[in-house]
Amino acid sequence: MTLRFWQLVAAAALCLFPCASAWGIAGHQIVATIAQTQLHPTVREQLCSILPNFTRYPSHWPATSTDQPNTHCHLAVLAGWPDTIRSRYPWSGQLHYVNPVDDHPPNQCLYGETGWTSPNNVLTSLVNYTSRVVTETGWERDMALRFMVHLFGDAHQPLHLTGRARGGNDVWVHFEGLVTRAGAS
Repeated sequence: MTLRFWQLVAAAALCLFPCASAWGIAGHQIVATIAQTQLHPTVREQLCSILPNFTRYPSHWPATSTDQPNTHCHLAVLAGWPDTIRSRYPWSGQLHYVNPVDDHPPNQCLYGETGWTSPNNVLTSLVNYTSRVVTETGWERDMALRFMVHLFGDAHQPLHLTGRARGGNDVWVHFEGLVTRAGAS
């Protein structure tokens, strides 16, 4: 079977998902796939050296389908993982959005030291996890990469950059008989 055939199958499968859950894991996988195509070959080599190093998390980490070794070293496989652990690790919830103090069109930019409701947000988390990908080893490095990839996707979800309703997660949308959160990550 040709690549074109599989592309059509993938496109048809995506059409089966409801519109209201368009971002979700699929959105994160799309962002990760686009990022993957832009990686420099040496970065791809580094990525492959990180992913297979630790294929099983300690018992306190929930098992997911992404626990298995990824022989293709693709970012999409791990892009949705941080959303799968959010309910088990509530501390990670606020890392997925910015939630600045105020973003109702101000006269000046309120981002920065005095503009956050908490230092735990998607932007500071990206800095933290990017640093940890460089400095950590084993499963901690793997976990940092998973968060980094996921949070780049969150940073590209417009509602996650607002100061309203926890990045849109507290706004419920009714569309064509489906109900979902506006900021569904």
